[in-house]
Amino acid sequence: MLGPALTQQFRIAGCEVLPIEPCQGESWNTSGFCRQLEKYEPDLVIYTLCTSNLAQADQQPARAFYWNKELPCVVARALNTFGLGLVSFSSDCVFDGRQQIPYTVNDEPNPISVQGESFLAGERALQECGLKSLLIIRSSWLFGPFAPNFVDWVVQKGQQCRYLQVTHDEIGSPTYSLDLASYALQLMASEVTGVHHVCNSGQASWCELAAETLNACGLNCKVQAVTANADALQSQRPAFSVLDSRQSLALARTKARPWPHALRDYIFTFHSQQVQGEELGR
Repeated sequence: MLGPALTQQFRIAGCEVLPIEPCQGESWNTSGFCRQLEKYEPDLVIYTLCTSNLAQADQQPARAFYWNKELPCVVARALNTFGLGLVSFSSDCVFDGRQQIPYTVNDEPNPISVQGESFLAGERALQECGLKSLLIIRSSWLFGPFAPNFVDWVVQKGQQCRYLQVTHDEIGSPTYSLDLASYALQLMASEVTGVHHVCNSGQASWCELAAETLNACGLNCKVQAVTANADALQSQRPAFSVLDSRQSLALARTKARPWPHALRDYIFTFHSQQVQGEELGR
């Protein structure tokens, strides 16, 4: 989802985007990446490959650490050879969710899942690679075009069901992938480095995000609040993982728009056929 969103926003900004596929044979290793860097001669490399499935990470921890830690470091070692910078993406899952106010970049990570552990390990490993420049962007609860997501699921089920059961006791920062890509571009243009939080402003539970989605579509479907599955302890998300983007985005002299505005933008642009007539007229 994020890779195509970045590609779209960068091309709109007049940048040339050259996709590098690390899964093609020899390209899994540093020398393979070096050959691709020699071929494409990029000014900057953006790493968006990761595994973000919590349950899958618990079942296959080695795979999670490979995609979220080891492979980014392979890329970083190749970039060091050419003196190039790297932009990489991380997750709100690096926090434990015990806090009751939005997490800033100054808060200490403490992951409670294999997924979060792998992302945090990747962040710290990249910071030790000695790159010329490194920007790590933490974000959360992505929705947008180019890949299935929670909002898409709600729109689909909202047309088929009279009610949906949705978790109410997990709270985060819903983020539109195209907005994330735009904010990331502005941070890069401002030559910002370090670890930063980037997401749409505001917070919501999954239940609230679902209700707002159904309301935006004008669908006659009710949301029933349920509790997150406590039995899936190792796969649980942080109960509260709202990220505070203000400090980071101020460095690019910009502010995040509220997630409900971004949500309606996404729905009216990419789900217009599912929106009821009276909603389109608003």
